[in-house]
Amino acid sequence: MITFYPKIEDWMKEFPVELIDEMYENQKKIYGEPTRATNQLTIEYSELYKILSSHNLKEIEFLVQNIMQGYMIFIKNVLSPEQITQINKIFLKLQSDQPSSFHKIYDGVPNFWRNITEELAKNYAVPVVKKTSYWFPWNAGSEKIYELIMPIYRAFKALGGKSPIEYERNIPSTGKVDRIQIVHYPAKSGQLDAHHDPKEGQRLIMSGYMTQKGRDFDGGGFWALGADDNKIDMESYISAGDFGTCYAEIIHGVDATDSGDRGFIGMYSIDSDYIQNRDTTRVVKN
Repeated sequence: MITFYPKIEDWMKEFPVELIDEMYENQKKIYGEPTRATNQLTIEYSELYKILSSHNLKEIEFLVQNIMQGYMIFIKNVLSPEQITQINKIFLKLQSDQPSSFHKIYDGVPNFWRNITEELAKNYAVPVVKKTSYWFPWNAGSEKIYELIMPIYRAFKALGGKSPIEYERNIPSTGKVDRIQIVHYPAKSGQLDAHHDPKEGQRLIMSGYMTQKGRDFDGGGFWALGADDNKIDMESYISAGDFGTCYAEIIHGVDATDSGDRGFIGMYSIDSDYIQNRDTTRVVKN
């Protein structure tokens, strides 16, 4: 049962999904699917939201063109420090209330967290070390997380050529579901190997940043692979409270910090475990 479902704003009800989908497909014919980061641009969250909510097709097409040319787009000033503190408190409470566990995405899956250690990392398609919590919209206890993040999630869906409310009412047996992750990458060990994100449910990665390099942690952090197969440090463009996006095929990862934990928010529209041959995160093949 859905326990939290935010108000749907009028602009979302008739969002021009087909036109934006066509923009992506046209750009794909020209550029193919980008796998390397070529550049970056920044935009204020208030400006992005205005572009999407007014159905400004000219500005949306500009962003789509940049995305399909391999740009990383950083959305500034999305969450306030107070909201970040609130999200962290909710995650830490979940950790204190229940032990680390794992659940496949079937009907009835609860909110849970898992301490993915270096030993457990080898069990994942893409090796990762992190403490991560998983939040589903149908569970009691998800309300505050979805109240804070769902408006942002909807904007990212729209930018990616989906209905802003795509999949919201789905449960696992429907096929695809929405899931929010709140993640802490522990100091000196938290990392995520080079990978491509799944793209069947969403064209774009949808990432939020709760920490800031040079303030909360030093060294390491989020990177994307550049045209020369060099790692481009993306943390220099990021402040706590920002979000970022790019085409899901762009190779990216997270390196361990030298000191300090790194906090991350992930928004995913993913295949449930009822789907055979699920579209999941894919390791980069050498």
